[in-house]
Amino acid sequence: MRRMRESRLIHISPSDEPRGAASQSSPNSGLARILTTGFLLAACGGQGPSPQPESPGLDAAALPAVVASVDGQTITREELARRVGTNREQTSEVQKADLADYREALQDLIDTELLYQESRARGYGPAEEELNQRLATIRNRFSSQEAFQQALAQQGITAAEMRQALDRDLSIKRYLEKEVISKVSVREDEMLQYFETYKDQIRGDDELQLRHILIRVPPGASEEARGRARDKLEGIRKEILGGGDFADLAREYSQDPGSAATGGELGWISRGLMVAPFEQAAYALQEKELSPIVETQFGFHLIQVTERRPGPLVSYQDAKQQLEQFLRERQIEEQIGAKAAQLRERAKVEVFI
Repeated sequence: MRRMRESRLIHISPSDEPRGAASQSSPNSGLARILTTGFLLAACGGQGPSPQPESPGLDAAALPAVVASVDGQTITREELARRVGTNREQTSEVQKADLADYREALQDLIDTELLYQESRARGYGPAEEELNQRLATIRNRFSSQEAFQQALAQQGITAAEMRQALDRDLSIKRYLEKEVISKVSVREDEMLQYFETYKDQIRGDDELQLRHILIRVPPGASEEARGRARDKLEGIRKEILGGGDFADLAREYSQDPGSAATGGELGWISRGLMVAPFEQAAYALQEKELSPIVETQFGFHLIQVTERRPGPLVSYQDAKQQLEQFLRERQIEEQIGAKAAQLRERAKVEVFI
């Protein structure tokens, strides 16, 4: 399962900076937070929709049918419920959503609507032909029109709503790229100053002590065989969540000959040593947290991080490229927020929750 590849990510973790800020932007930050079709395109990528989080603590049905109005354009509770669900999937949140979660998501939807209205008013909307081509590309990821419609139905949207979401995203993206992103730059002295301030806290990625349970799936296995393997591991996962001992279950069921006898222990790893889906899932876990089922070319895995330790400090030259990316993304996020605030001042925004 191990695979060497060149990769060096850094973490910045001072008290006033988010951990991991220099290695990647949050899925809810900046442009990604504003665009609306990420969850739709992920669901329509040929792999089916992501599993839904737990039922929210606040039932969306208790909200008014219209939760906000932006210059007369309404935002519905269905739109808000979808955004809350998407936000929670992206952050792997398991706690039930409350009113604060709905209000936070609603602010994103309001900003999105403000930016969309401005982008259309400034002539950044896509042509009909381009929208048709984009939709055709998405449809072609499916084996049939029926499969495409089924995926849309599972997400609770129609093809017309997907088309509208694509129109919004393309309009906003072009507007922001021209009016905000193209104007952002990071100077060398800014990077040096930031590094000097936080150099004692800029490190390589954490090292992880892992264990896993593998149910193998041979290359070319049928969907039926794949389903049986997944179901078997899902049963093991439920047993662990119900109090079963991970190590004992690994010794009994894991089909990884290199780790089963030691309770699934893989020892300490650093980023770049494991196949990508496994590594991505592992680094998303907190200590003692159990992963969802993870698929790799070897089969299906359950992963648990038993311990994390900080990676080594890095030099300015090693950190420079990612510092530039991080500071640029932070500036973009700040500028997008400022642009949305300016538009809000000019608009009539009504919030009903």
